[in-house]
Amino acid sequence: MLERICSWKREFRVEGAAATFLLVGYIFIPIAPAPVNLALFFSLLSAGFSRRIRERYKALFRQKVFICFFVLYAVLLLSSLYGAGSWILKLHYLGKYLEIGYMPLLAAIIYKRKYRDATLRAFSLVMIVTLIASYLGYFGIHLDIPNLGWSPSGPAHNPTVFKLEITHNFFMAFAVFLWLQGVLQSKNNWEKFSYLLLFLLGSANIFWMVGGRTGYLTFFSLIFVLLIEKITIKRGALGFFIFLITITFIYQYVPKFHNQIHQGLTEMQNWTPNVGSTSSIGIRLDFWNSSLRLIQDSPIFGSGIAGYEEGYKKIQSGSNLAPSVNPHNQYLLFLAQIGWFGLFVFGWLNYVIWVGSYRLERSWGLWVRGIVLGYATANIFNSLLLDFSEGIFFSASLAIAFSTLLDNDSCNRERELV
Repeated sequence: MLERICSWKREFRVEGAAATFLLVGYIFIPIAPAPVNLALFFSLLSAGFSRRIRERYKALFRQKVFICFFVLYAVLLLSSLYGAGSWILKLHYLGKYLEIGYMPLLAAIIYKRKYRDATLRAFSLVMIVTLIASYLGYFGIHLDIPNLGWSPSGPAHNPTVFKLEITHNFFMAFAVFLWLQGVLQSKNNWEKFSYLLLFLLGSANIFWMVGGRTGYLTFFSLIFVLLIEKITIKRGALGFFIFLITITFIYQYVPKFHNQIHQGLTEMQNWTPNVGSTSSIGIRLDFWNSSLRLIQDSPIFGSGIAGYEEGYKKIQSGSNLAPSVNPHNQYLLFLAQIGWFGLFVFGWLNYVIWVGSYRLERSWGLWVRGIVLGYATANIFNSLLLDFSEGIFFSASLAIAFSTLLDNDSCNRERELV
């Protein structure tokens, strides 16, 4: 009996360590990349010593959402067996997409609700610190934390805190979405007021202070998720009317937003194919145009996982096109790498995630649908699953949300272990 109790205590400590490492990794996603990899490595390593978590691994294959993640990464693995490019380059891309493959393994680690809830609270807290640092930068006060690799890098007129303005605004849009849910769900007036203040300050940070257009699109797509919740014709019409008034007001009276949108439209109008642009939108259009040429060569299964980079080098050679390793569009990148078949698998994955979100608690379901629609929109202008922070945030957030599906599925086996 004593031996059984000691074994249970060791098991509990191992499980707690794995979940804690995962939580630490999740906290650092919007701060610094290096600690994220380290924390996730130790999380998965610790999980391997837990019998309870290993039992949850078996339950992964009884849930469609996790199977779809495995299938998508299997397609990416198979695409490394054909197409141009060295094995070093192919392994580089397989590593870039690795979070897709281990997403289900992360889900098995989160075995208690307190850890799930802690991740969102931690993300909210980190983004509050980010928001404060951005406002300080706006007023000329820089808050540097070099030991964490996190340092406000933008000037006062564009006070980004983490990496580029695209990344800053993208993560801030999700934080604002979380705070708006807090406004709508909180019953305590002080809590409601605090969330409302954070929502307003975060929204102002996105539109008034930082110039990432991807954040604008992500913000509106996340708001749309809330609008379609329990939608009726009356609510839909009212929501659409409010949306038009809001976006018109922002466009007219917020200089940063107005200038960014106007500049983007001007760059789009001035773009000429196959000439070589130097503007942000023009360069993207060059990438997209080149991608379409690559896709025509291998439309069904793509040109392999290194196919875009190798193919674009040939197109760029002898031209004025800007160098590129991805087309800044996840859909075109998948089409170039794994073809229409692979893009269908990715679309099916998103469909399964969306449908599966209705099996979760309301707040988690909203969060999951926000991630699906936010990424679906932002992926038009960025290859987010290829980017380190955004890719891990996608997989880890969904793993934490869907980890609850494993609780009932493996609870009987867990009791036997105890």
